[in-house]
Amino acid sequence: MARVLGDEIPSSQKPDAAYLVGETAYNGLSVLLRGSELWKGGVVPRIAIQANGEGYGYCGYEYSLHKLKEEGVPSTAIVPMYICQEFIDAKCVNTLSEMISVARLAKKSSWRSIYLVAPHFHQLRSFLTMVTALDKEYPELLVYNRVGMPLPWNESVIHSQGVLTGTRLKLFVEELNRIQAYQNPVSVNPLLMPLVSIERGIAYLNERDRRAFYFMGGMYHDISF
Repeated sequence: MARVLGDEIPSSQKPDAAYLVGETAYNGLSVLLRGSELWKGGVVPRIAIQANGEGYGYCGYEYSLHKLKEEGVPSTAIVPMYICQEFIDAKCVNTLSEMISVARLAKKSSWRSIYLVAPHFHQLRSFLTMVTALDKEYPELLVYNRVGMPLPWNESVIHSQGVLTGTRLKLFVEELNRIQAYQNPVSVNPLLMPLVSIERGIAYLNERDRRAFYFMGGMYHDISF
């Protein structure tokens, strides 16, 4: 968990984009402010945001677009990310169908590396979900974690498709419970698949860093966990 929340991209690399995980209006500012910071700092050339799937708790494309532009990000640097139609038709819009759609967009756009931006309490599940999607859709993509801007932990908010309420601290515990539940095949929609294990997440990070080493031509030291 600490490695995900404290993830670091090599200074010689510049991601092709930052993807801002779809959040409710209560938590959307966390990712939108971080995304605008990354763009304004020249860290990424473009920001990708979810462009459909409203009605499932997502704060909405127009809201996100307005906030990013308000923070100084031009529309030319904002890329719409559409949930794939098969999931829309099946009314299966959730974090996993979102990440599968992100992986397909990245592959279609020939992106080699991206930042995945989520609020602190949502980052771990978002990352494991992304690895689940990459294993199926685009294993070559290098994904780095960048947590969103901090928001008050004890503020009561709405999360998870607009149906889960609690403080962000309580939601962090709920996220850990959901990771375990979603790793169980019984609880998974037939269109989707179980989340990968924590061990697979760590293995992905090691593989990612090894591949990044070859891209940079530097020295890689394997680390055991």
